[in-house]
Amino acid sequence: MTTKADYTEDEWAGLVRAPILAGAYVAASDMSFFGMIGEMTALYKTMTEGDVPEAASGLIEAVVAEIEALGRKAVLGRFIRHHGVD
Repeated sequence: MTTKADYTEDEWAGLVRAPILAGAYVAASDMSFFGMIGEMTALYKTMTEGDVPEAASGLIEAVVAEIEALGRKAVLGRFIRHHGVD
């Protein structure tokens, strides 16, 4: 099982951003504010409540904890500023 310590700072930042960016791209394809919020909520629920293979659970828990520590709004806000999503 891998942990945060197994990654460089840049690699870890990519792992933390990946699920949010994937969800944000899906949400942005809906083109409505409420659709985007619904998709992001579904992504968060899946990350925190979904079934995860035991070998990956520690890594996923660490990524989710990091996202929660950063604040979902901060992570999503960076995505919106960077990609110009309305």
